Amino acid sequence: CRLAALPSVAAYILPKALAAFQRRYPAVEVQLMESVQSQLLEWVQQGIVDFSIIALPVHDPHLQSSSLLHDEFVLVVPKDHAFASRRIVRLAELATERFIFYPKGAGGREQFIEACHQAGFEPQVAFESEDRETMLGLVAAGVGITFLPRIIAQHTRVDGPVTIDIVEPRLRREVGVVWRRNRYLPQSARNLITLLEDVVRNPL
Repeated sequence: CRLAALPSVAAYILPKALAAFQRRYPAVEVQLMESVQSQLLEWVQQGIVDFSIIALPVHDPHLQSSSLLHDEFVLVVPKDHAFASRRIVRLAELATERFIFYPKGAGGREQFIEACHQAGFEPQVAFESEDRETMLGLVAAGVGITFLPRIIAQHTRVDGPVTIDIVEPRLRREVGVVWRRNRYLPQSARNLITLLEDVVRNPL
């Protein structure tokens, strides 16, 4: 069984599902690859993986998808930031901030930029990184602020940066499983998808 996933999903959803899968199907070998959204889509289209776990929706008639979870983005700021004591912040209030973003095509970057435009400003990008730990380190050091999915932000260190809810607008993402419509999906892959759905519904 070969699958690929966004790093956030690979780190925080997959471990429990893969552990349960190994216990139930010890003879099945699982290969996991991680990358950005565009690469994950390509791997499915080329048949390199049985399925990918990515942000939905996917606009490709040759692909089929199934929703796993809905997640919300939160703002991440240094502990000494002016907003650090706030519970919520409006996107328009961030017009003069400097941002740390994922590179193009990753981490919801385009979604944030579009939301900023709709809020009336062009976000200033201070730094780009593909690595979540690097981004959090840069935020903690005061280089800039960032957005992260809540599922990742709730795993940040207690003494690390502060997370704040964003309102007006709320920024959400849907994460799901995508596979090729015209290609047989192996039973092992179907079994793993079922386990993933169970883990998401019953996180404890």
